[in-house]
Parts: sequence; C-alpha cells; structure tokens
Amino acid sequence: MSSVESTDFSALTDDATARQLAIDPSTPPAELERLLGRGAEIDRALVRHPNVPLHVYRALAPTYPRSACANPAIGRLIEEEPGLIQAMPRLLEQPLCPPSLLRWVAEHGSRGQQLAVLRNAAVPEDVRALLTPAYFHNDALRRLESLALAQPMPVRRRFVEAYARLSRPYCLPRYLPLDRANPAHRFADQVGVGFPFTSVAWPWPQADGKPLQPVAQINLERAGKLLGEPLGAGLLQCWKVVLPRYLSQYEPFIRHIPEAALTDAPSDARLLDVASDQEWDESQGGDGPDHDAWWVDQRVDWIPMGHMFPDPLLAMVGEWQPEHLGFADWYDAEEFAAEIKRAGIPSDLGAYFGQAEGIRLGGFPDAVDFHAYGFWDWDQFIEAMPLSFDNILVLAGRGIIGKGHLGNPDT
Repeated sequence: MSSVESTDFSALTDDATARQLAIDPSTPPAELERLLGRGAEIDRALVRHPNVPLHVYRALAPTYPRSACANPAIGRLIEEEPGLIQAMPRLLEQPLCPPSLLRWVAEHGSRGQQLAVLRNAAVPEDVRALLTPAYFHNDALRRLESLALAQPMPVRRRFVEAYARLSRPYCLPRYLPLDRANPAHRFADQVGVGFPFTSVAWPWPQADGKPLQPVAQINLERAGKLLGEPLGAGLLQCWKVVLPRYLSQYEPFIRHIPEAALTDAPSDARLLDVASDQEWDESQGGDGPDHDAWWVDQRVDWIPMGHMFPDPLLAMVGEWQPEHLGFADWYDAEEFAAEIKRAGIPSDLGAYFGQAEGIRLGGFPDAVDFHAYGFWDWDQFIEAMPLSFDNILVLAGRGIIGKGHLGNPDT
C-alpha cells in the first residue's frame, strides 16, 4: 500500500505532510481536493498537479496563472472544459495544448486567443500559416473599407480611406527564458529585468555611483528586417535608475552600441537586487498579474502581427482637421475616432486583443485620452501628441525608443 493510500486525510493537520501530498504525483484527485485552501504554497502546487480535479483547477487558476499554465495535464483539462480558454487565453500558449484545439482557435477564436496560439512554441506549421501578418492586415483593411463606404459625408469617407494608409508594421513578444550563464543570451532581445550586453568599452551604466536597471535591449538588424525599415546594426539599450513597477512614468537612459563593439567579450556585471519586486507572488498569495510573465522571462522573440493603425484623433491634422470633417467640436471628432477603433482594427490593442498588450516592436504608442491630458484647445493637443512614425519600441503603451536614438552613443 502506498503512503498516499494509507494516509488518513480527514485527520490531516500537519502542513509538511500536506505539502508533500500536494506535490506527490500519485495523490488521487479526491485527496487533492481536501488539500484546497491550506495556504498559498499548497494551492500553487495543487493547480500544477496532473491529477487536480477540474473544479479545483478552475478555482485556483486565476490566482496562480503561471502555475496553472505549467500543469502537464493542460490538454486533459481543456478537453474536459474548453471554456477554460475564455477565462485564460494563455493556456493556448502551452506546448501541451491539443493541436486540434489550436487549429480550431486559429480559424474561429478571438484575436486574443489567436495571439496566444502564435505564442505557443509548439504550434503546428499549418496552424501558424493560418495566422500570417497578411491575414490580420487584410482583415483590418476590409473593415476600414466597409466603414468608409458607410460614411454619410464624402469627406469623412476620404478620411477613412487616407487613414487606412497610415499603418505601420508591428510585432508582439513571445517570452523565452533567459539563461544568465549563456553568453549568447547577452546579445538577445530583452524586455524587463534582463542581463544585456556589456563590455569593458561599454560598461554597465551607472548614475550617482549606482548601477542602472536594464529595461530593454533590441538588435537593430533583426528589428529592421521585421519592420521593413533600415535601422542599421548594433544593439539599442534602454536603462532605468530603479526597476519600475509601472513603466509609464520615467525618463530612460538610452544608448546605441555599434556592431563593431559586439565582438568584445561580454563583461560580468553587477545585477541589481530586484527581490522586492520579484517576491510579490509570496507576499500577495498569488503568481502576480497574468500579463507580468516578462518579469521572469526576459528574453524576447518577436511575432510579426501585420500592421498597426494610429489613434485616429492624431490623424486629424491639415486637411483632416475636425472642422473640415464637419464636426462642430472635438467632442464629436472624438466620437468619430472611437467609431473607427470599434471597427475591429489594431489601433487600440487592448480592445483589439481583449487584453493589455503594452509591449511591442514598431507600431504606435497606445491611443490617447483627450480628456485625461486636460487639453482644451485642439491645436495644443495635436502639438503635444503628434502622430509619429519614429517608434521602434513601446513599453507600457508608451513609445520609449525611436529612430532619433540611432547613432547616438548616449541619449
């Protein structure tokens, strides 16, 4: 008789025994259910357990998303309840997800679910072929064409047609583990607390005697090929004084390391202690926010997603100013811009994918909120928030690295 079979679960009071049972692959489903609610460590182990009952998994997955996605029985759980992917699209990113489900989602799923399929490293090639950049872009162009034809005024129809030509290529990240002992990973694209390239000639930057925090590293030659623009070569790096819990409010330090300097041996560098930001899963009883996996997996492989469109408000300049489009004021123009975004195009990516996608290569910064910036004058608004085709990297929805940083050793 196994230790699990001989255990009296009804009298179970020893937390150490409970933890052992929660990680024992032979513990049966009924006994795993009795362990539910015995603390964060045990609950996290339960949601990863291959024998976890479906209702226990469903209850714990929103609190421990990364642990839930690591369950080796994901295929069985999704087959028992396909609705799990509605609540947790990231399950589709797991290599154990059934290929038949990936294929169905590629053909019938939401944009957020389709993105999760593309982030699955094991997705079959015939499924990947259904979700090409051209697939997404042609769909957006068809939607804008229909919207243009539906406009009651010729000038607004022409505006929508002109707006459809303002798109830029963009890519979204697939997160990969970063091995700090692997020298090749020092040259990889990184987002978050990574381990970027440094050398004797290009040391780890400091401010007031303190090492800066790495925020991003982009290989310009690869980025140029993905975006279809000549960006040159070398590495573009972004650094910060301290690790930002929220990336929307800081002034970055950016430098361009030329390609010739990349032949130098990577130097060892002092990494900042980020324990206070990495340990919130323990202190708050969960795995952290579902979309903050990049705090752990900092290496990035970029997925081409077609073309992104700017905030329509920022395109209303020159001949397309609100008064020329027949709007009485900018409130009416703002509603028209919202109508364009509701057409189902990748302009507001949060709405398009049904989830926050604030990190991207290329494209445009996030849509702006006219009222949030406190503007009362249209010209002042357009001057402060110009439409820019300069963007290379967006973090937290904000354009962080642009073409203006190319060639500047320190910016």
